[in-house]
Amino acid sequence: MSDDLGLGFTPVPQKLNVAKDFSLSLNVPHYIIRREELVLEVNIINHLARDLEVILVLSESEAFEFILAKHGDISVVNAQTLILEGYGSATALFPIRPVVIGELQISVDAIAADCSESLVWNVLVKPEGVEQSFSETLFLELEPLTHNYSQSISISLPPHVVEDSQRANVVLVGMCALVFN
Repeated sequence: MSDDLGLGFTPVPQKLNVAKDFSLSLNVPHYIIRREELVLEVNIINHLARDLEVILVLSESEAFEFILAKHGDISVVNAQTLILEGYGSATALFPIRPVVIGELQISVDAIAADCSESLVWNVLVKPEGVEQSFSETLFLELEPLTHNYSQSISISLPPHVVEDSQRANVVLVGMCALVFN
């Protein structure tokens, strides 16, 4: 393709090899429990024949906190520097503690001198404790030709409910009775 000459064709096929210099993967379970400590395992593979120095950065989030681990004089808990041998691999460990229930987005950036890679992964954070459910049945009998109806109900929660874990579901089932005279 040329700006001056337009589209051109060649009688001999050309080969084009495309590859990343390195790739990232994250070893995370399907779900994690809020306030439990978890070690995020970030794996990186060097696809080049030469050695690479790579800085891995785990993005900070209000949904989790870092568990500070001493690494000599280093005080940055969300970044690690790795030296990858040619065609080698390495693993970085980031200890965290999730503090919010719901979807947790984990974002990791890997930066080398002449290349970079990013990885974003979502994991479900469930509340601590054992899930329990309760149901209550309410029978409503409506007068014929009634178009508007409302009724208030109150829901009481058992004691010692885990914070932010309460849910309520309403299922409405309609039945129609035919009366013949």
